[in-house]
This record gives sequence, structure tokens and C-alpha cells, in this order.
Amino acid sequence: MEQKFASLKLAVNHNELKLVKNIMATEKTIHGLVVNFDFRTPEWSELTKTASFIREGKAYLVLLDNVDECFIPWECLESKGTFTVGVFGVADGVRLTTNVLRFNVAEGCACEGDEPAEPSQEIYEQILALCGEANRVAQSVRDDVDAGKLDGADGKDGLTPYIGSNGNWHIGTTDTGVNANGKDGMPGKDGIDGKDGAKGDTGVSISKVEIINNELIITLTNNNVFNLGNVKGADGVSGTNGKDGANGVDGISCTHSWNGTILTIGSASGVSSVDLKGEKGDQGIQGVPGERGETGAQGIQGETGERGEKGETGAQGEKGADGYTPIKGTDYYTSTDKAEIVEEISTTVISDIDTVIDEIIELQNAYINGDVNSLPLWTGGSY
Repeated sequence: MEQKFASLKLAVNHNELKLVKNIMATEKTIHGLVVNFDFRTPEWSELTKTASFIREGKAYLVLLDNVDECFIPWECLESKGTFTVGVFGVADGVRLTTNVLRFNVAEGCACEGDEPAEPSQEIYEQILALCGEANRVAQSVRDDVDAGKLDGADGKDGLTPYIGSNGNWHIGTTDTGVNANGKDGMPGKDGIDGKDGAKGDTGVSISKVEIINNELIITLTNNNVFNLGNVKGADGVSGTNGKDGANGVDGISCTHSWNGTILTIGSASGVSSVDLKGEKGDQGIQGVPGERGETGAQGIQGETGERGEKGETGAQGEKGADGYTPIKGTDYYTSTDKAEIVEEISTTVISDIDTVIDEIIELQNAYINGDVNSLPLWTGGSY
């Protein structure tokens, strides 16, 4: 590919893809940006190499030309966003893949012109196009030979073509780039009616492209399925540990003290207190009454209180009415009468005192013997 386009240059070492030279990718660019791959390790030399572009989950596969270049598909540059690039190679059951690199698509200027009428060619269409081009060249040479256009004077003996180690035809030291044992191509689309030619067979197209478990799967309309391998790059190298954070600010010294249930805390910023006493609990169950204790000894006589101050003399009352003069025999007793009264009272009182003493002795015995409840309730008077 002639270097007249902006070229994104990538280097391949074994299965590692690295950026060598970046370019500005702008939206709405069509067939104007090229990717060039520099394969720096020998295992790639015998492989058929294909660039893998992915935009918004859809894959676009493009065969590399003889200088390991290809255009970036216009679908990847259709609008602002990002796309990824990787490359893989296959040959005789061998497949190598690389990691992918991500690139940004910047906003492009306003422009005229429609997008291409047809989408970018699928991989099998690119292979068919290359085969068709080779067939056209071969047919042109054959036609020229048949027409005698190539007849000339006998020349020197030419070099005998041979198949090189890469499977291509070589003439002397020149690699013709033509594979001596080309692989069978896939059926093509309906061909254009050729001169005196029969109508071509119905071609096969891609019905579905998907990524399953990081592998690119292509399904054709004839139900053939091709697994093009892992398109996910290797995990990146783990980042280094972050720096230790700055030391925290020193704490504030404080003291504390208790006063009953009240906790007091003091520091440079002030003093605060809080009562940690809990709420009053529920009333407990009434305990069993204890046994009655013995009667205590008589207490010491208390000291006599101080005599109060003498009150003020009251006011002179009004003079009372004249008194009643008692009459003997009517208002007062004679000595004889008094003696008789004393004798009668003494006899009665002594009898009552004896009764009271008997009752006190009975009560005392009941207390001593624990039989107090057997006594009748006292309601006044005698038992």
C-alpha cells in the first residue's frame, strides 16, 4: 500500500502488541487511515495475518496486505467514541493472537457525501477478492500467450520457479507472494454472467458475528461456524501499592471522675457531666414477714426540755357576777358524809383493780406461749 495516508504504526513481539506511532483519528473518515504492523519475531512469517477491529461490540476483520497494512474500517470511524485493534495469524492448525489496544475517535468537521453504499468486506469476501485478482492476472497472461503477444526472440534460459519455505513460489531470490498450495476458497456470491460462461453458483454470506467467552465466532448462511479464537487481551500488570497515608492528629488528653452515678469528663476543650443512673425499677415482690423480735429494754429517759419563757400577763377580765352561796346539806357534804363516800369508793375500786391485774397476767402468759391470737379482740372494757 503506497504510503500516502496517515499511518498508525504498531509493533508485534510474539503475542504482545505495542504502540509505535499514534495518529489523530477523526469521525466520518472513509479509507483514509492505515494501520501498519511491524512483526518483529519470526513465528509470524509463515502465518496469514488478519487485523481485528472492534467497535461497540461488533468485530471487523481485515486481511493484511503484503506489507502488513490495512485500512481502518470506516464503521470504526463513523462517529465519536473508541475502537480496539489487535491482530491474529493462522496456518495449518496454528493460531497466534495478540492483546488489543484502544484508540479514540475525535469529533470530525461537517462534510458532504454519503457513507459507502456497502459495508466493509467480510473476511471471506476479502479472500475471494484476492483469489479473483490472481485469477484475472493468470487469465490475462494465458490470453497473451495464446495470442502470441509474448512471442519474441529466444531468451536466455530462465530461472526455474520453486516453492520456498513459506509455501510461496520463488524465482531465484524473489518471493512472488503467490502461494503454491492455496486453500480452497469459500463459495462466492452469484457471479456476473461472463462471456460464454455459465452462471456461477449461489454464494455464501455471513449470517451472524458474535463474541462468546471472549472468542470471536462467525456463522455463515450455510450453517458453517468458524471460531477465530480469543479476542480478549491479557490482563494488565498489577499497579504498585499506594503511598502510606499521613499520620493522624494527636488525640486530646482528658480526665474523668465519678460522683455517685454522675460521670464528669474534663479536657482542654471544657468539662461535661452526665448522670448514668438508670430508670427506677419496678416494685419488688413483698418479702415474707420475719419473726417477731424480743421486746427491747426500756429506753433511757430523755432529758427534760428547757422551761419556756413566762407568758405575758393577760388583760384584766370583766368583773364576774356575784357567786352562789352553797347550802350545807345541799351544796356540800359534812365530814360524816365524806367518810361514807370514801369508804364506798375504796371498796369498789379495789375490786376493779384485782380484776384488771388478773387480765394483765392472762395476756402476758398468752404472749409468752405464742397464743395471743386465741384471745378475743379487745373492743374496750374488760375481756
